[in-house]
Amino acid sequence: MTGQRMIAVVENLHQALLAAGRAHPTDTAARAAALAPELARAYDFEAMLRLIAGTHWTTATPRARAAAAAAFADYSAALYASRFEGGEGVRFKTQGAFQGPRGTVVVRTHLLAPGIEPVSLDYVLRPGAGEGAPAIQDVLVDGGISEVATRRSEFDRSLKEGGLETLAEALKAQTRALLDAAPPAQAATPAE
Repeated sequence: MTGQRMIAVVENLHQALLAAGRAHPTDTAARAAALAPELARAYDFEAMLRLIAGTHWTTATPRARAAAAAAFADYSAALYASRFEGGEGVRFKTQGAFQGPRGTVVVRTHLLAPGIEPVSLDYVLRPGAGEGAPAIQDVLVDGGISEVATRRSEFDRSLKEGGLETLAEALKAQTRALLDAAPPAQAATPAE
């Protein structure tokens, strides 16, 4: 039953990605706004950031932790929106769930799109405590590229320069850049 709950989290996320792409094909900011609550339900951004930041997390104030986690969630929504436009023929295929390391469950999926090789996406989830919902804590792309490890490398400089406070400001700037770099939304025109 736990595996089915984990699969449901991932499949709901996939449905949200496809829906946001169809609803806002040319508007990255609108996709990010649509995806933000869905990502917040699917991911444990605080747990991910705790893994990414390491000792910077443990030495930070609760206020700095909360600000950095919120900035990370916003950045993640902008990143997803900038990378995933949806498009014709794009779909996800769930392969199943299996027991992962340290009490996690891995849900194996593939992103399928016309003209590209299938992309393997393994979502690492931790079961929720008590009645809490399971949450994604990492994604492994093509069998090994960990999202947490990638972010740890990307965020290292900001963390070394000023801890979570500096990281939060850097993430806000990166979020603005992702959303500002997107082409402006175009008005819909009637079909001829």
